[in-house]
Amino acid sequence: CKDCQAAKDALAKTPPLPASQLSAKKSHKIINLSWQASPSKKVGYTIIRKYHSQPISSKDGEQLDTIFSTSYDDNTVESGKPVYYAIYTNREGVLAVNSAQLEQPILLTSEVSNLVAQAMDTQVNLTWTYPQNVTEIQIYRSTKPFNTSNQGERVEVINISNVIDKNLENGKKYYYLIY
Repeated sequence: CKDCQAAKDALAKTPPLPASQLSAKKSHKIINLSWQASPSKKVGYTIIRKYHSQPISSKDGEQLDTIFSTSYDDNTVESGKPVYYAIYTNREGVLAVNSAQLEQPILLTSEVSNLVAQAMDTQVNLTWTYPQNVTEIQIYRSTKPFNTSNQGERVEVINISNVIDKNLENGKKYYYLIY
């Protein structure tokens, strides 16, 4: 029972077995987590998120939720920061000693927004709003639509929110990719 101290003490001496095989998939602004269930019965799963390094305990990072299924959608993750997750099996507040963890971080990326292209004499001025936590923008230019065999020519970017692509041919159509 939840109120019985003797039962709580007994549960603390026998923590549940950990979940395993945590995996993460990116989908737009969401990271979907899924894992193999713990062999222990009547358990939940406490989800821990930590930016830049793996959590080393259930207190090391942000506790997102405790759920009773084996998948979770994190829709509050920040883009542009490497993130790790750990899943701790939870039985009545007693957590497994070990957790299911990601071996590598996952990075949610975002697109630039408010892109404006202005054609001028022998140049194109591109401006945009860059996503949160971004430190670098890469731009590629081509005279043909981009595909797997055509990656274009890299344009030097000096300012993170705009570029002036110079020495272009008037009347020619140009395509740009911005990362």
